[in-house]
Formats: sequence, structure tokens, C-alpha cells
Amino acid sequence: GILGSDGAIGSTWWDAHANNAQWNTPFAITPVNAAALTSPLASVARTPDHVDVFWIGPDGAIGSTWWDAYANNAQWNPPFPLTPPNAALR
Repeated sequence: GILGSDGAIGSTWWDAHANNAQWNTPFAITPVNAAALTSPLASVARTPDHVDVFWIGPDGAIGSTWWDAYANNAQWNPPFPLTPPNAALR
């Protein structure tokens, strides 16, 4: 994941068989102000076709979003809080 100066989280992708094996242009996967500007980001790909991303929001809640090649027409899903506010240290 990529944390922008506006608090939006972005992503990009690479495939050896697409786009002449070049990295693709980053794109937003959350709205502006989804993450605290000092938030660490974590992502995990449990399978090649599924990615989860986690961060700390401006209110101290832990947020997440996910992508799956076989769900939601392969679009990123809307971000959501996993915890109540102030659950994470900021």
C-alpha cells in the first residue's frame, strides 16, 4: 500500500505478462483521510487472488479493505473500521 499526503491509501500492481512487465499507475483504494498521516500500513496476500490492507485511522480505529479476483467484480471493497475509535495508539 501507499499512504498519500491526503490520508488516502493507494495501491499498484505488476504482472510479467501485462503492460510490458512495467508497474502500473498507483490508484486510490480508500477515500481521502482514511488513514492517519503517521499510520503504518500492513498488507497480506493470503492467496494470489486476495489482498487485505490494514491501517490506523485519524480517530485511532484500525481500518481495513480488501480485494479478491473472484468477488465484487474484482473491485476493491469499501474500507471499514475493525475496531472502535482509539483502539490503536497514535
